Formats: sequence, structure tokens, C-alpha cells
Amino acid sequence: MNEDPAIEELELSIRSQGVLADLGVQSLGQLAALSQNDIGAHPRVTSLVLRELSEILAQNGLAFREG
Repeated sequence: MNEDPAIEELELSIRSQGVLADLGVQSLGQLAALSQNDIGAHPRVTSLVLRELSEILAQNGLAFREG
């Protein structure tokens, strides 16, 4: 697997994919560089989206940036 996979390579819901596209996030590394507050500020983000994104980061040994 690519060390910094593209978002399209991940098994994410359509809503999560859309949020990340809106934020300009194209890779898992870019996602990990954001905080939960950064993601949560998007109007379409729900607790389910945050949980899904946290889980995909954790599965790849990553986490959201603190702050």
C-alpha cells in the first residue's frame, strides 16, 4: 500500500469523501495534518463523519493533529 494513499483509495462514505473534497484534502497525510476542529467546522460534518475519519486514520497508524 502507498505510504500516503489518496482519499479515493480509501473506503469512505460518500458524505466523508465530499467533505474532504470540499476541504481540498487529497491524501491520508493531508487529513492527519488537520485537527478535529478543522474538520468539524465544515457544515456537512456529523459525528458519524468524524468517527469514520478518526477510524480510517487509526487503521493507518495516524490521528488528527492536536488542537
